[in-house]
Amino acid sequence: MAYVTSTNALWIRLEGGEGSVKAARELLGGEEVAGQFWQQLREQQLPFFSLPGTLWRISLPSDAPMMDLPGEQLIDWGGALRWLKSTAEDNQIHRIARNAGGHATRF
Repeated sequence: MAYVTSTNALWIRLEGGEGSVKAARELLGGEEVAGQFWQQLREQQLPFFSLPGTLWRISLPSDAPMMDLPGEQLIDWGGALRWLKSTAEDNQIHRIARNAGGHATRF
């Protein structure tokens, strides 16, 4: 799963047997994206990563709630990884991550 706050778009990667993936896709609807999307996400090559601001990698518990982070977010790994593009001060980002049970790395 990947979610970008600025575009309000959600991408879900389905894996499994052909029949179960097809059934899930029909149930969920939406548009199929090329596999290169996931590669671009993995390699930080999506347009999100070109947005202005400092790039942060915030690692959190997988059950961490949505957070009001100062900037644009890309949420990955089912919520456990938050990419953030922000102009906020380093100590603010570190404090937010720590308070949510995680840590932040300036990328």
